[in-house]
Amino acid sequence: MGDASDESGAAEMTDPSHDTHIPRRPADLVELPLSPQQRRWWFLCTSYRGALSPIVSLVHRLRGPLVVDAWLRAVGALVDRHEGLRVRFVNRPDGPVQVIAPPAGLDVERIDLTGLPEEVREDRARQLLNERRQTVLDLAGSPLVTSCLIRLADDDHVWTLTAHHILADGAAMAIADRELRTMYRACADGTEPELPDIAVPFGDYAVWQDSTPASQYADDRSYWLDRLAGVPPLDLRTDRPRPAVKSAPAAEVGHPIPGELAQRVEELARSERCTRFMALLAAFQVLLAEWSGQRDICVGLPVMGAGRAR
Repeated sequence: MGDASDESGAAEMTDPSHDTHIPRRPADLVELPLSPQQRRWWFLCTSYRGALSPIVSLVHRLRGPLVVDAWLRAVGALVDRHEGLRVRFVNRPDGPVQVIAPPAGLDVERIDLTGLPEEVREDRARQLLNERRQTVLDLAGSPLVTSCLIRLADDDHVWTLTAHHILADGAAMAIADRELRTMYRACADGTEPELPDIAVPFGDYAVWQDSTPASQYADDRSYWLDRLAGVPPLDLRTDRPRPAVKSAPAAEVGHPIPGELAQRVEELARSERCTRFMALLAAFQVLLAEWSGQRDICVGLPVMGAGRAR
């Protein structure tokens, strides 16, 4: 989705596109190329059949009086503002393209649980949220952005917005979350929301990226092709054999770090002039080496792409 122009100046210092003029795309251009980040997600999501899709979501517990009509209008206005949330994909013979639908709001599913016993409403709401996170979205067919408002009582609601990761990431959803609050207040008061203009619409960014000469990234590509050549697969000693066909079943297992250990991680990171994430990643790689007996290990990490400050 397009980034609002109020992002922090810190990102500008590391964003190679910040001082580059990104032109508006031609008005008659209907089918747009995928951005580099979208092409990666398309490859990952279509290379094998998975049991679920990568999804990012916003979830809010709304306690107290809620002007439901204003909230629903605010959600629709949010989608209308960010064209990256109105994308659908068409798989052409020469590859996928994206088409940005005109602003038309968003149909928010409304579910009323007040007819259930009060003691089971929480569990039912949690079940409904989990169902929306654990689903398969067809990139060439399914709605890629959905929203749901669950009513537990007159003054108690749960709202969620889910989007396929090919359309948005955590940073984009943080912008959406911040802007939704502003839009709701404006819709409830009958005023116009005070929001900055979109500096670069998402479609313009995708077209600009597609027009960037491949030679600009040739050195980087060559470097990583050389570095990653011949990397052996990670061979972990597991209780079950590796399946013949790649799939995507997974689970999350929480492991809280005690306060004393967390402090030691913080001290280690500071002494090595790195972040806590980097320190924990190094520990994770040591663990993989211990379990596999290998010393040449690659760990892939999702990172925020260029253009975020714009």
